[in-house]
Amino acid sequence: MQQMRQQLKYLQAELCSRGGAPADEVRVLKERISWLEATNEDLYKELHEYRSKCAFVERCEVDEPDGPIYLMKTDGLERRFQSLDSSDHPMVGSISGEDSKETDEAAKELEHVLLQNTLDKEMNELNKRLEQKESEMKLIGVDTEALKQHFGKKLWNLRKRKEKCRKRGTVYCMR
Repeated sequence: MQQMRQQLKYLQAELCSRGGAPADEVRVLKERISWLEATNEDLYKELHEYRSKCAFVERCEVDEPDGPIYLMKTDGLERRFQSLDSSDHPMVGSISGEDSKETDEAAKELEHVLLQNTLDKEMNELNKRLEQKESEMKLIGVDTEALKQHFGKKLWNLRKRKEKCRKRGTVYCMR
């Protein structure tokens, strides 16, 4: 948008320097810029709505394959509790043994799913860190090999020179 505005200003300045120009071209360009700005604003709003919806869905699905199962289980538990509340069965002080076992099992399953999701997230995070470290080590490893070769050649050249100097020294001593 800013580029188009600058281009419009540039064209207006150029038209003025030439001694005027058809105002229709300038008007058309201004209309086009305003239309593009309006379209851009509409698209920005639509994008914002989409992102907010996606964020809500991601929070609901817990970002894991077990996420929808977790939601179904909690929905099922809520329905079960509602049916117990609305049923004609009189509740005598506590829940029957069978129902309490079911709720305990459901609570344990729910806890297990939540724990599994957090462990999966941690494992994915650790895998990403490991990959980063491995790539860093590979980069450093390549550099060390290159340095070894470079300085190995230099060391070999220095040893050759040393031998040449020794030979010259022995030749000078013999004279």
